Amino acid sequence: MNRSLSWIDPASWSALIQEAGLTQDGSSSSSPAVAVPPATAQPGTEPPAAQPPAKPVPDSTALDGAPAEPPVEAGNLEMRLQRYAGRLTDRSKADAVFISDESGLEIVSHGAEDSVIALSALALPVFEQMRTLLKNQQPGAATLLLQDDRKLHLIEVATPRGRYSLGIVGNQDISAAAFHGYRDELTELIHREGSI
Repeated sequence: MNRSLSWIDPASWSALIQEAGLTQDGSSSSSPAVAVPPATAQPGTEPPAAQPPAKPVPDSTALDGAPAEPPVEAGNLEMRLQRYAGRLTDRSKADAVFISDESGLEIVSHGAEDSVIALSALALPVFEQMRTLLKNQQPGAATLLLQDDRKLHLIEVATPRGRYSLGIVGNQDISAAAFHGYRDELTELIHREGSI
């Protein structure tokens, strides 16, 4: 069962794909074909066994040089992800922050346009192809220059329950240490719940 919090309807998805200049199979005339992964259920999977309480999600504000805020802990997963995205928007001085599922569907967003979020559906298969070619198992990350000269930093977050994208949009550069810190924070936040 797909447990995504996304509620996008097929017509909206098709419109976003067309707006991005792509076809439904993920190809475009100006880039190599990349398949857009369908949302997949994981039949026969059992919920994970009870695990010891997770440690609080570290707050990587220290990576940016500012004092650390209290960890994001209270509430259900959606509330924690919303709070995390909001704090990350403030800490990184970003214009927008979003978290999307493996299919590029929005889970939470703080100011990100739908067409920018849809780009994350193309990034995850590219990261997978790069890992295969480079024989590297580390999750991917990339920075794209958008048409308005802002940057889209995409960070792949791999969990036992699936892959997700963390997107940060703005004019700022992000260090490798911050990329890893943000990935670790979101991995811990998702892992604590078990799945989205």
